[in-house]
Amino acid sequence: VSAVNHTRIVCKFWGPDQSQEQQQTMVVDMAMIIAEKKAGYPEGTSERSFLNKLGEALKGTKNISDIVKNIVEIGISCGLSLATIAKIFGI
Repeated sequence: VSAVNHTRIVCKFWGPDQSQEQQQTMVVDMAMIIAEKKAGYPEGTSERSFLNKLGEALKGTKNISDIVKNIVEIGISCGLSLATIAKIFGI
């Protein structure tokens, strides 16, 4: 299972009863996905800026709600549409 598919599976079944350890695992998984995706976008592009900022924001992220919030807020601040964000993550 690729990292992106793993994330889709985890997000699909994520619920309010997940432990803190499981949530932290999701944050680590997301950091690895971001690092992987950066290779596909050159410095200076909006997509790369988004990934760089999202990676930095993950350092203070504790749960899936924070991840989703950061994806949307940072994406908008970088001028990306939801379709572009989805494309970055292969959704």
